[in-house]
Amino acid sequence: MITRQYGLCLCCCGINAPKETPMRRLARFALFPACIAFGFAAVHLALILFPPDSRQSSAARLTPVIAPVAAPKTETVSAPWPALFGVYQPPEPQPPAPVAPPPPPTPPLASLGFSLRGIFSKDSESWAILGHPNGDSILRVGDQLIDGVTLSEITSEGIWVETARGRELLGFPE
Repeated sequence: MITRQYGLCLCCCGINAPKETPMRRLARFALFPACIAFGFAAVHLALILFPPDSRQSSAARLTPVIAPVAAPKTETVSAPWPALFGVYQPPEPQPPAPVAPPPPPTPPLASLGFSLRGIFSKDSESWAILGHPNGDSILRVGDQLIDGVTLSEITSEGIWVETARGRELLGFPE
């Protein structure tokens, strides 16, 4: 009786043989079905890539034809591939979006009651005193006078503000 002990195969003159493990047993049993599945898939791939000629039957291809027979002429149309993501529908042209009318122009700052009262500067900081009928205020660059009107620069001539119409200068009263 031949037995395995310590990884030795006694039938092969004591040469080391690998031990039987559960993973080796699983690999041995899974190899045969995997080969069958691979062969099956290869045959089907070959049939898809190289379809047989549908105008001749398999019997006609195997046996020689003695007398030619007039076969009805048929068009061979390959089966279309199914639309995987649906059929493409081009978008319908949309009418152009209506253009919003431009905002009404803002009146000049002097007509809104603003007047420049004074300018202070220290090092790189500058402030302006702006008078209004509601009261005076101290502003610096970046502050907002009213909606849409921002103080952009303070110079010796006056203050420059950004409005919807562009840059405007509000200077000292003459």
